[in-house]
Amino acid sequence: MRSVAVSGAATLLLLLLPLPLLLAGCASGPVGPAPGDETAQAEAEATARARLHRLPGSDPRRVATERAQAADLYERGRWEEAEALLAELLAAQEEALGPEAPELARTLYALGVVRVSRKRYAEAEPPLRRALAIQERVIGGAHPVVAAALNSLGGAALGLGRLEEAEDHFQRALAICEASPRAPVYLTAAIQNGLALAYEAQGRTREAEALFLQSIALSGRTAGRNHPNTARSKWWLGLLYADTGRCAEARSVLAGVAPALRTALGPEHPEFLEASAEIADAERRCAP
Repeated sequence: MRSVAVSGAATLLLLLLPLPLLLAGCASGPVGPAPGDETAQAEAEATARARLHRLPGSDPRRVATERAQAADLYERGRWEEAEALLAELLAAQEEALGPEAPELARTLYALGVVRVSRKRYAEAEPPLRRALAIQERVIGGAHPVVAAALNSLGGAALGLGRLEEAEDHFQRALAICEASPRAPVYLTAAIQNGLALAYEAQGRTREAEALFLQSIALSGRTAGRNHPNTARSKWWLGLLYADTGRCAEARSVLAGVAPALRTALGPEHPEFLEASAEIADAERRCAP
């Protein structure tokens, strides 16, 4: 079955702030070393992180900074470290605030997304379900944040082979985005990819193809033809073509996908490595 990591991964930063320059600000006294002293800078940042980590899970400085650190680790492909940091933060928040506190939703969601990306689907479901329940209670069931959680739950269900359940999650998420002017375009495109993967897994290749093409058009129009979101959609459409013997179309769609992902993610990123392996396999099967 096709990997579903990215359909969840693409939405992680929806709920996490970009990496903030908070570490120095949380340290007492003057901010660390002079520019260019990389060793001293790293030591100062490590000291600041340790101070923050000793704060309770109810402290917004610790929560915001560690979520941002996890997002940065995730974006750089260091998924195991991101998961460990989020799990520790969640435990601290639960101890300080209780298991149903609204403040837990973002951490629960991010932890679930990381686990989906690592293909630990069964372990991803509990935090995602908890995040969804909190979100629906606090902001209702029609917000794009709810769609993001449903999208990741769809990825987990798909990875576990529960295809009808996955389809239901993706369809509900897509309906929310289509009805909300606040829905980010990249989230809509990611959900289209997820639903297409669910259709493909059920043998509904024409419906899958149509959704992949919609996602490519949407990402290309808003982010550009060489953006990684566009490349992801092309990756999956190209594999669908290869799997169904449409080799000329597969070669055309897959051309440039791996270089685009390498440029955006780096040569050691797990997503790039997986895409490269799958594209190379498709090219071998479709060699003239």
